[in-house]
Amino acid sequence: MTKYLILCANCAHPSGDLKFFLLVDENDNTVEFETEKAAKLWIADAGTDGPLAYTILCTDDFHYE
Repeated sequence: MTKYLILCANCAHPSGDLKFFLLVDENDNTVEFETEKAAKLWIADAGTDGPLAYTILCTDDFHYE
């Protein structure tokens, strides 16, 4: 089943530590979306103010062996 993940980029972190990270919930679990539209809605609701940029990753793009 396809899942969608949001990759966040912390564009303002001076050390570069944790510059890229997956969106997580309050329990540090990776947030998964059932549809790309749902992920896009989350990004739209989060807004673009602040040091973060977002991209959507589709799990179909990964191959596990």
